[in-house]
Amino acid sequence: MRRDPSGRQERLVQVAALRYFTNREGAIQAFERYLNAPAGTDLRVLTFYGVGGIGKTTLVHKLCEDLREANIPHARFDMQTIRDQTQAYREALLQMRCDLESQFRISFPRFDLCLAVILAREGGDPPPLVQINPILQDAFRFATALFGAPREGLGGLIDAAIRRFPQLEAHVRHVFRTEDVIHLRNLALRDDQQLYEELIRRFAEDLKENLPARAGKACRGVLFLDTYEALWSGREVHTAQGRLLDEWVRHLAEYCLGSEVLLVISGRDRLRWDEDNPDWRDWLDQHLLGGLSARDAQAFLSRCGVGPPPDEPRTPLQRAIIECCDTEPGPPISCHPLYLALCAEIVLNTRQSEGVDPKPDVFQGIPSQQVARELANRFLKSLHNRAMELWVTELSLTPRFDETAALALDDERQHQNGRAGWELLTRFSFVEALPDGFYRIHKTMAEVLQELIPHEQATQLHEWFHRHWSERKQRSLAWFHYWQLNPKAALAEWREAHESALKERRIGEARALL
Repeated sequence: MRRDPSGRQERLVQVAALRYFTNREGAIQAFERYLNAPAGTDLRVLTFYGVGGIGKTTLVHKLCEDLREANIPHARFDMQTIRDQTQAYREALLQMRCDLESQFRISFPRFDLCLAVILAREGGDPPPLVQINPILQDAFRFATALFGAPREGLGGLIDAAIRRFPQLEAHVRHVFRTEDVIHLRNLALRDDQQLYEELIRRFAEDLKENLPARAGKACRGVLFLDTYEALWSGREVHTAQGRLLDEWVRHLAEYCLGSEVLLVISGRDRLRWDEDNPDWRDWLDQHLLGGLSARDAQAFLSRCGVGPPPDEPRTPLQRAIIECCDTEPGPPISCHPLYLALCAEIVLNTRQSEGVDPKPDVFQGIPSQQVARELANRFLKSLHNRAMELWVTELSLTPRFDETAALALDDERQHQNGRAGWELLTRFSFVEALPDGFYRIHKTMAEVLQELIPHEQATQLHEWFHRHWSERKQRSLAWFHYWQLNPKAALAEWREAHESALKERRIGEARALL
């Protein structure tokens, strides 16, 4: 087989889990039932849940790929990218709005003006997605001018101001009257919570009006909320306080049900919305994603180049790996995909360095409660590269990183892995690519790697990461490492900054600090 030496090599996790997708037929069929339901059918909120690394995000990527091929409007938001939990609804809606506009030419005039009013009221610079979108940028400028205008004769001033932005005027005129703009302004001046609920409603209303019809089908578009558990990020999910954090999703779900839009949520936990409102029992369709069966685990390994396919007898090496990755006591076998990928990488690394596959006993005799730790250790040894081993372990201390950060750390620690090492690093199955160009090490693997770092060395690394992210103005990442170094001082500094922002009415900054 010929290969382009200048082409980027595929990551094992992509080859094994996406191109050769296995054992998710039931979940895919559930999705397709709603996608192809005849007109007049009631949609439900579809959820997929299961333990970390079981393949929920891979399933979502597969469904998005199928929708893209069919040219069906859809948008995906990964909850792990949330920067401010109190503003999660805004970050999610804005990202999905921009994706739907750029990929499927769906317009959002109601949402755009409502968002612009909220941002203008808070002051400061708008988010980057607003700054690079001409319509959103004009809406923000218009709303900013709106708050600087006197109350008297406001109607005439609005008409005059919007004419300065002809593209915006054409965008919103067919859905807004002058009185609607004044109403939004008044809500903002009162800091009325209704304005934030309005943003969700108007987003759904724009979808209902502007999504193209699908002849004879009940579903016109799909929204995905992935890695749902990240919405809480260390908080208790099922407390009264915790449940408030996803209240906006429930509002969005209600509007989606009335707008011919299928909402798909994937996360670690089963949704318990019906405990607060029994009506949700009829509107949630929840599916547990388990591990891979023995047959599908063999298919997974075969497609990674480890042993024959399922229509042939398993090799001793395949049997040992499947038994090692079985996470459920007793039959049937339920293999964890992340563990399978780690085992496959151990085999491939050993094959490359020694010319032969490892013996089956490499994967035998591992206690079930220590599988993650043992496989991580054996993977590092299989690299036969101490510099790469140290680099991967040190990167596990930061929540996310990009090429600039990784190479700067490589240079600081004198590992000399360089760009070739970076290409190898990003192909590891446990290194997850994020949509904004950043990467992160899978939580299960990161926890294991962090245990390998002595306390004094961890402190030095946190200090380096704090300096690095501070210099790059990545405030949340810099703050994370400062907190690891000195939580008492970090909390005191946070309180002072937050109280100052509140006193000076810098509401946007205060919320960002929260």
